[in-house]
Amino acid sequence: MDLAPTSISKQRARTQRDSFRMDKLPMEIVQNIFFRIDNFDTLRSAILTCRHLHAAFTSRERSIVTQVLVNQIGWDVLPEAIVVDESFRLEAYNSSLGTYDSQKAEEFSKKHLSHRMTSLSEPARWNLAEALPLVRLHKVVKFLAKQIADYICGPRYVRQGQLMYRLPFEPCEPMPSSEGLYRIQRALYRFQLYWNMFGLSEAGAGLATRRYAYFRIFSVWENEQLACAQHHLLRIIRKPVDMDPFAHHDAFECYLSSSLSESGSEFSQHALSQGLEYIYEIATSETFADARKLLKNIFSSLAEPSLAPIPNNLFESLRRCSPPVDFGRPFRELDEEDRNHLVENPYCNDNHCSYMSELLEATYDLAYTLDDNGGELDERGTCSEEGYAFWDWYYPH
Repeated sequence: MDLAPTSISKQRARTQRDSFRMDKLPMEIVQNIFFRIDNFDTLRSAILTCRHLHAAFTSRERSIVTQVLVNQIGWDVLPEAIVVDESFRLEAYNSSLGTYDSQKAEEFSKKHLSHRMTSLSEPARWNLAEALPLVRLHKVVKFLAKQIADYICGPRYVRQGQLMYRLPFEPCEPMPSSEGLYRIQRALYRFQLYWNMFGLSEAGAGLATRRYAYFRIFSVWENEQLACAQHHLLRIIRKPVDMDPFAHHDAFECYLSSSLSESGSEFSQHALSQGLEYIYEIATSETFADARKLLKNIFSSLAEPSLAPIPNNLFESLRRCSPPVDFGRPFRELDEEDRNHLVENPYCNDNHCSYMSELLEATYDLAYTLDDNGGELDERGTCSEEGYAFWDWYYPH
């Protein structure tokens, strides 16, 4: 015959059940759990659950937030994320005087870019409010990197009139490795860093400053990755105009389409200079019409966009400070000096960066194959379209 549970057995069951509730755990154990969380949405939900969890968080906020940031972003790209976050506070351009302080840019470069961070000097660096901008931008970077990878490795489409046609290319196999995606993410962070350092200042940073404070920091191959990133970000910006059959109903949109067709045009550079979050807004707009409104908004104040010079034009800066690689010979025919030139002194050259020099031969020969005529690719167009500088494998279309 079953016996009714006694008050003692009920108490034991209740005690055992309560021992698994976080709000009943000792504060030190709760904090150890917090240290293992790998995203801020989970952390924020947890600390809003009850006073006990909130108290456990606030008593060690900076240590917990810093560790969760490391867990979420990861060391493969965290150094770049930190430098970019710092660069948002760089004020080299004085708008009231219309001058650019090159010394500030060079001092920033010396402080933050002299070597790539491999560990945190402050184990309790950020509070929650300070960390959220890094998390928000990383979300943008991950999304755009995935967009670029999916385009490079997926089927291609072209619009003819009001119909879309799939081009006869086969998707890549295998799909991008995590290391390949990290390379795109680092290049996107470097893209944002460039505009944060030099921006749209009317005075403009001199070419010597751009070369010394930025381009010389990275290897030739890393600057090739930046060129690939720029190419695909502009493609994302152009998509609402190029792919929508209803995009050319007024003169301005026709002008928009033609002005965005060249990477180096002032119109294209003005759009790119708005930064990754602006490009993310375009990419995530519900409709092409909404995306085109975003494009129109930034140019509405420019009566003659084509006549508004961009002193720090990234396309021109890449061309003049880090000229396109000469793919006139296959990799095996390059001498040691030529090979070293491509990857010497890379900014990212540790275990988190996937051994750039070991990956060079395959990607270089891909570019050589893509460049049917050999020689320098002034526009970097074909190779950038294929994203050749990012991959440790690749089967070109």
